[in-house]
Amino acid sequence: MLVGCAPKPPPLADNPTVIASVPESAEINRDTIKVGNYTISTTLDVPVSRMIQDAQVTLTFAGHKVVANFDKHQLSIDNDEPLVLQPDVNEIKVKFVRGTLLINVDEVLVFPAGK
Repeated sequence: MLVGCAPKPPPLADNPTVIASVPESAEINRDTIKVGNYTISTTLDVPVSRMIQDAQVTLTFAGHKVVANFDKHQLSIDNDEPLVLQPDVNEIKVKFVRGTLLINVDEVLVFPAGK
């Protein structure tokens, strides 16, 4: 009998790594930003930077930039031509999950356009 000797483990290629699955809700960051009577809700699976100045909120994440200016009633996405927001807008929802960006204004999809 040999003490301290064990059979050689199989090569790594024959022994796949098991990755525990994590529920989607644990991977996603959700946040709500209130600016006066307006709400911006975010659902993101990447880090986000946010800046609030007066009635303007700027979100930057994964190479995207979303700017909501409630005084000017404008929503700018990735520095494109701003969309006009109605004065009675209540909520903007920004969702970026698995590389797909969706933006809704009061439950109406505004980005990507035409979907």
